[in-house]
Amino acid sequence: MKTVIITGANKGLGFYTTLNIAKNKDYRIIIASRDSEKSLRAIDEIISKTGNQNIQFIPLDLADLNSVKLFSEKIKNNNFKIDGLINNAGIQYISPTKLTKQNYELTFGVNHLGHFLLTNLLVPQLNPFCRIVNVASFVHHPNAKTRMRPPNYTKAIDLAIVNDNTTKDFVQKGTERYSTSKLCNVLFTYKLADVLKEKSINVNAFDPGMMPGTGLADDYNAIQRFAWKYIFPVFTLFKKGVNSPSTSGSDLANLILNDDFKNVTGKYFVRNVIDDSSSESKDKAKQDDLWNTSLDLCKTYIKN
Repeated sequence: MKTVIITGANKGLGFYTTLNIAKNKDYRIIIASRDSEKSLRAIDEIISKTGNQNIQFIPLDLADLNSVKLFSEKIKNNNFKIDGLINNAGIQYISPTKLTKQNYELTFGVNHLGHFLLTNLLVPQLNPFCRIVNVASFVHHPNAKTRMRPPNYTKAIDLAIVNDNTTKDFVQKGTERYSTSKLCNVLFTYKLADVLKEKSINVNAFDPGMMPGTGLADDYNAIQRFAWKYIFPVFTLFKKGVNSPSTSGSDLANLILNDDFKNVTGKYFVRNVIDDSSSESKDKAKQDDLWNTSLDLCKTYIKN
């Protein structure tokens, strides 16, 4: 039986990805999330719809590197060998600066650093030809047509350790942090693909498009949340690049299940098609800076 780990799989894109993979009963799926109640409800629904009983929950809080370490130890102690890892969980907030348990900026901490540590700790458990997919976004492109600020990557340490509580424009700062974290996802993908190439482990990035109705707007005001949940989903019917979570979930599951992608690594996918990421995402110096800084920030957890 093959085993796939999916972070943030109790709702939205992660839920529908799990649902689609679970239709193949040769797969065991581990839902990695911090919310046990939502995860157990999701498992009941997935089992009911697919008949696949091999769905389980292991707690994981990406905002706490201790939790990431504990999760990896549970995988090791259960002797799970991993055939797929989907680093899907992500947050966006537009309120004053928030920090992880280790005092790193929260968006960077959850969207990148927690997944960085998780992936590195799980490497000994990865089977040859394991497929790792990092969920990125088109907003990592500096010219993306959105209301978000473009990425602002100077050095990784500046993203991790911040001191900007004097800023008043929390909305714009929050969107900048999010787009920059999505750039980090692509930078990390390319570097990790190079690092793991000799182990025959495949690493790709996936752009699910804009997905109205998901929890990404939970930190916005009531009017914006209403529009995101009930009005914007209509755009999936006619606007290119706007997808429902169920559509994108099917596409993401296909990157794990389809043999056509068995030997594909170091690519950026839009749906199931290889596309071009931003020129900045291909910057080797930034890839190395992000990698080396992340290693340094996580060194206590990787060595012990």
